[in-house]
Amino acid sequence: MKIIAQRKVYYERRRIAWKTLADVKRKNAAAKQLLMKIKWAKMAAERARANADRALKAKTDRLNATLRQQKIREQIKDRKRKAFQIKAKELCARQENNKDDADDIMKTAAEVMTNVEEMNAAAAGNVKGFKTEYVGCFRDRGKRDLPVLFGKYKKVKRADCLAEAKAKNFKYIGHQYGGECWMSNTFGKYGQVNDKECKMPCALEKDLICGGGWRNSVWSVTAFDPMEARIKEAKEVNESVKGII
Repeated sequence: MKIIAQRKVYYERRRIAWKTLADVKRKNAAAKQLLMKIKWAKMAAERARANADRALKAKTDRLNATLRQQKIREQIKDRKRKAFQIKAKELCARQENNKDDADDIMKTAAEVMTNVEEMNAAAAGNVKGFKTEYVGCFRDRGKRDLPVLFGKYKKVKRADCLAEAKAKNFKYIGHQYGGECWMSNTFGKYGQVNDKECKMPCALEKDLICGGGWRNSVWSVTAFDPMEARIKEAKEVNESVKGII
């Protein structure tokens, strides 16, 4: 009986030892899984932080570029304003010496100021240096009429779409479904429709129209130099002044 009791105690201790060992193994496995989760979470946080830093840098660069462009436009307008102020003073001096031509000189001065305002408005309204001409509203299908997409179906501003098309040497853009930017050198294989079918406002520019569902608002792409245009117009104004005085 004593031997049997000893064996029972031995087997009970052995069972407890095995159970304890199994519990330890389970806890170790759980601890390893937790450590892996913590490691993955740290890696995900680092990636998110890196992406956020890149996005912030890109946004900062775009903002700085916009500020530089605004500063350049202000400098151009200030130089033009000073130049035309000098011209206006010269006209006033000539008016005092020549009463017979006073009416013509004042009319020319008014035209000069109108041209200044138009040129300043043009400079403020077209930062990227592109002009465009509306072609019409055209159908689209699954096999796209203008097959090259810019922006991965994201909404794109008109000026950005034009700039991208010009950079890639395309002649036409199609603004569709509120701002999708499609590009090509040809278009119209599905036919033109009434302009009323292109009635969806642009998502990023509510005062503009960006096609519709399976409808492209097609625009031509032409680059130009705003400064060259303003200089040409200023020369024309100067020649008109010389003709009067």
